Amino acid sequence: MQDKPGWRCNTSPHWHKELEFVYMIDGEMNTVTNGRKQTIKSGELFFCNSRDIHVTSVPDSQKIYQYLVVQLSYEHLMNYCEDKDACSFAIDKKETQELLMEQFDRLLAVEENNFSSIKKTQIILEIYYILLTQCRTKELHSASQMTADTTYAKQVMAYINRHYMENLSLDILAKEVGLSAQYLSKHFKSTTDMGILQYINRIRLEHANNELLSGDATVTEAALNNGFSSVKAYIETCKKVYGMTPTHWMKEIRK
Repeated sequence: MQDKPGWRCNTSPHWHKELEFVYMIDGEMNTVTNGRKQTIKSGELFFCNSRDIHVTSVPDSQKIYQYLVVQLSYEHLMNYCEDKDACSFAIDKKETQELLMEQFDRLLAVEENNFSSIKKTQIILEIYYILLTQCRTKELHSASQMTADTTYAKQVMAYINRHYMENLSLDILAKEVGLSAQYLSKHFKSTTDMGILQYINRIRLEHANNELLSGDATVTEAALNNGFSSVKAYIETCKKVYGMTPTHWMKEIRK
């Protein structure tokens, strides 16, 4: 359950094996999934399949947003799928979305006590059941289609996550995945809705801020230890992403 100001709601492009739901309770969230843009408002759902590249952002950095995030085990669901490599899920039907949101409302209404975890597990299992009986598909997000659409972006993201402390350039990344710099730039942008340089700086920012938060580094050390060319570049990136300096960000996080 998330209840926090907008500047803490924005994410970098990422992917994971778990299926993910975001149930918006109060506010509005912009999402991008494998290049497809969607805006969800209060009482609406965002869903992404296993290994989908997705990004979330909100329009107001100071407003408080409330939303429930639920991640479900892909491996558990695959125990019930005969064709494990091509099994994915679609929740496009209005009736299905309403049925799922009913379960999320039930989750939110569970009163905390010694046995509340049992009740929550019951509701989660109902969500698994709905996905398997009403949402399973081989036509959307098939493994082969996803590979063609997102493989290069994922390779670049993985490389940046390993080498963010080094001097990176579009030419270096293009050579790494065997594409022209121009094609890679367009591919990454269309898949993540974020430029490659922007993504590099976001990853550097996350690591630098975590190092700063740990108390083991000054702002200068956090910048230079994590790939920024200067302290100024670190501060400007932090202002652009969070609307505040690293020092201010740290104070807000510690509140």
